[in-house]
Amino acid sequence: MSKFIPLTIIPQNNSKDSLGFSLCYFEEEIYGDGACAVQAVKKIRDSHKDVGIRLRIPTTRSSFDPEEILRVSKIAKENGVGISVLVDYSQLGILRPMAHLITEVEVPVDFLVPEFVEKKNRDAFAQNISFEGLYRKIESLRQVNEKLSVKFRTVVSENNYTEILADSLQRFKNCQWKILRQDASGMQKASDFKFFSFLRNNVMDTTLSVQVKNSTKERALVVSSNGSLCQTENVECMPLKGLTEVSMDDLCSWLEFSSEDKVQDCETTQLVFSMKKMFGLFTDADASDEMWINSILNG
Repeated sequence: MSKFIPLTIIPQNNSKDSLGFSLCYFEEEIYGDGACAVQAVKKIRDSHKDVGIRLRIPTTRSSFDPEEILRVSKIAKENGVGISVLVDYSQLGILRPMAHLITEVEVPVDFLVPEFVEKKNRDAFAQNISFEGLYRKIESLRQVNEKLSVKFRTVVSENNYTEILADSLQRFKNCQWKILRQDASGMQKASDFKFFSFLRNNVMDTTLSVQVKNSTKERALVVSSNGSLCQTENVECMPLKGLTEVSMDDLCSWLEFSSEDKVQDCETTQLVFSMKKMFGLFTDADASDEMWINSILNG
């Protein structure tokens, strides 16, 4: 049975747009092994000459094949194609010999905890890891490839996120975080405005994603369950909780919208906007949230 490999197509000139439009990308399904995927990418480039193309290789603990990743990465680099690898935290070190060939590493982390938590408690869940351990692994990869892009998804406790983020998150330079808060009872909840204010005030060098649905209807800015600010055309799709600290008019006025004709062909438009007045510069949307966004838009 052929493997499914998502292909991400990314505009190369996103930093030059004066309107704040940073990124509108989409994915195509490619079936076959990595080498077949790279050959398909070469054909796609003929019709997308002005964009960068990144091949995203999802792996699991059972399917992780460093030799295959290395082989595909070499072929991709020869053809001017970037490689993004979704990899388990425990396997980050295995990527070091090939880090110079990889464009991006994506790491799912269920829980992040302070180093002083006893190891036996930290390992209660397989993905419970410390900031310090994660930082060392990333720094090891960046010794090989200083331009390596890193993306994390994690959960932080409502009771300790301030201490953890203030002391540790700012150590990660040029990393993107998807942060979900969790209360004392273990329930996941949307991040409120104070949470984003905290990030803006304490983590100046870290970037977070903002997904926005461009719409001709009334625009509504909401906070998603994964800690992202989202805008949808359906005001009732999600309660606007957590935004009482600031008026909706002010929030919307701080967003810079691109012309809709640029993105009308995207089935689910994912944009990133510069929100310097509120949180600083946000970069790089997250295509893996497409299913979540679709569920919101389709009710």
